[in-house]
Amino acid sequence: AGDSGYEVLALTEQSNSGSQFDLLSFRLPLTSATSSEDEMAVLGPRLRVDLSRSTYETSYDATDGEAVTMNQKLIVSYGLALGDYSVLTLLGGASKRTTEVNPSTASSPDKTDDLELFIGSELEMRLSDAGRLQVILERDFTSGVYGSLTYLHSLGAVRVGPTFSRFVEDNYTAESFGIVSAIDIGEDAELRLTAKRDYSENDGTDKNINSSMQLQLRYAF
Repeated sequence: AGDSGYEVLALTEQSNSGSQFDLLSFRLPLTSATSSEDEMAVLGPRLRVDLSRSTYETSYDATDGEAVTMNQKLIVSYGLALGDYSVLTLLGGASKRTTEVNPSTASSPDKTDDLELFIGSELEMRLSDAGRLQVILERDFTSGVYGSLTYLHSLGAVRVGPTFSRFVEDNYTAESFGIVSAIDIGEDAELRLTAKRDYSENDGTDKNINSSMQLQLRYAF
């Protein structure tokens, strides 16, 4: 994150199952005192707007189709320094989620349109001169609970490390394990590439196993 507290993040993820997730996120400072030491997470209050779209293939009534979910979040975050080497960011706001299956068939679910609360927290820690840990925990009341843990170790100009995430919504559970590589593009931008193995199951059924690739670009200004 840059000293000004302004930040833009673009992300795209594709799976070999045919699903895709795209995200565009804007973070804007609400005060001038938003910088933190040693390139840690931004301190102070910020306004955050997330716009995302996800799709996956369907086959209701033996008919090939696609489910599309549109999600918009309006969030206020606040970064708190817990010491010289860690920052805790608390988040709260609203989430609007719309899901629709096309084409509609006799057994396909009806279109949903929900507006609910969103809360979350993010912890970033510097464990050594070369290693950083990030822990994320989110509760979106339009969907479910999401948590992730990522560790990046600096190897010259590149940062590499493992990542793990878990999502739970009612009887549906999804977990992923992967490797992240990150590199700075100039002083204000970071590019991340993540390769993951994804495991999901619904109501105790056999696990679905897929692979996915995620590309993320973050620009601070």
